[in-house]
Amino acid sequence: QTGKVDRAIACYRAAIKLKPNLASLYLSLGELLIQQNDTQQAINLYQQGLKYFPRHGEINFELARLLVKHKLWDRAIVCYQQAIQAGLNNWQVYYDFAEILDRQHKYSEAISSYQQALKLNPNLFAAWFKLAELLIRLKHWHQAAVACQQGLKLDATQWQIYHYLGIALLHQQQYSQAIEVYNRCLRLNPQAVDGYRNLGVALIAEKQWSQAIACYQEIAKYEPNNAELYRKIGEAAFEIKEWSTSLAAWNRAIKLCDRDSWLYHHLGMTLINLERWQEASVALQKSIELNPDFPWTYYHLGDALAAQQKWQESIAAYRYFLTKEANSYAYERLGDSLLKQIQPFSPTGKLIQAEACQCYHRAIEVNPDYLQPYYKLMQLKPYDPEIAFLLAETYARQEEWSTAIIFYQMGLQIDPNFPEAHLELGLVLEQLEQPDNAIAHYQTAIRLDPSENKYKHHLKRAKSKYNMSSELGVRNSELGIQTFKN
Repeated sequence: QTGKVDRAIACYRAAIKLKPNLASLYLSLGELLIQQNDTQQAINLYQQGLKYFPRHGEINFELARLLVKHKLWDRAIVCYQQAIQAGLNNWQVYYDFAEILDRQHKYSEAISSYQQALKLNPNLFAAWFKLAELLIRLKHWHQAAVACQQGLKLDATQWQIYHYLGIALLHQQQYSQAIEVYNRCLRLNPQAVDGYRNLGVALIAEKQWSQAIACYQEIAKYEPNNAELYRKIGEAAFEIKEWSTSLAAWNRAIKLCDRDSWLYHHLGMTLINLERWQEASVALQKSIELNPDFPWTYYHLGDALAAQQKWQESIAAYRYFLTKEANSYAYERLGDSLLKQIQPFSPTGKLIQAEACQCYHRAIEVNPDYLQPYYKLMQLKPYDPEIAFLLAETYARQEEWSTAIIFYQMGLQIDPNFPEAHLELGLVLEQLEQPDNAIAHYQTAIRLDPSENKYKHHLKRAKSKYNMSSELGVRNSELGIQTFKN
């Protein structure tokens, strides 16, 4: 057989000497030389042919493929371009050319070449796959997803294209679709670690915490020393209050990375939820040692210390937190801790109580809709009508009209001479369709402060709205403070 091929090669060489301008001779001889693995001779032959046929499509194409094997990229690109300009309308030309362009980082040209190959052969799975891979690298997520979906119509057995589709969907925040795609990917290749990794991202985005834990635990079989995996397990378990799972994850992560303040912070929070206060304090103090600039660690440390009745230390932790961030809960807890340290018959008790009241007032200023500080103030200052009025205003903002009336009533029983409270109570009574009582309170507000025009405005508006006579208004006015009691 070898002898026959050698004789054929000799014959073609002789023929070319006789007719050097016959292109088919170069192509046939080149094919035989390639079969003999004599690619350099084939390259020389095609270059000789191009002297006679510089724009011959097939010769340029065959030469380009050989130049690629020899990693002569620039010369190969020129030959591909010549082949295309010669009108060689072959999908293989465009597909091969696209691969070279991609390798040379000429991405937009590579995309165009893949797309041209697919116009000529839309059933070419390899081209859809390569195009999707390139679009993923360029972060063209929507186009990449389309390419993947086209490829899957041709071959749904390749796990890699599911992986690429999952990446594209993740970056478009189409998390539920990404979960479905990665589940298929992992059924085809249960060892695709990056598939599990991306699946975990989608599961967390969809708040499917238990499935996310299982996903990251699967990765941990392949990457047992990856602290980041255990951090993610810890966070997911924390979300669903699986405290033992969360605790084990934080401890494992800390063994692998013991200089990460965030790990100690979350360990401390988990221990707080397990009511293991002393251990929580140790973990949170270690977090502060590693990163003293994160205020919320001080907040949680204050909670752990307060639970151990270490009031001075908890006060210090809450105070430091509040130098960094105004927070109603922290002010409330600081106030609570201040009160807890008051000793019976202590000469400083009144001063500490006054400071606690300031904390509760500050909590209300920061978040007027948080109710607990109001009630704690009322316990400390039961005869202060302003607190009752503030609480009534809060319930009114929340449209809890009946409860608002109770606290307006409480404040006015202490001091009935607050015209603004009468006005606000009147507005609430209107919400409950009690116009007689509302008008009575508007009139009381006017009597207490005749110079304030807004009281007169609301009285006039209410009378007009409910078509009330002036006589009825006078009678109601005579009822005075008793109307709200009814």
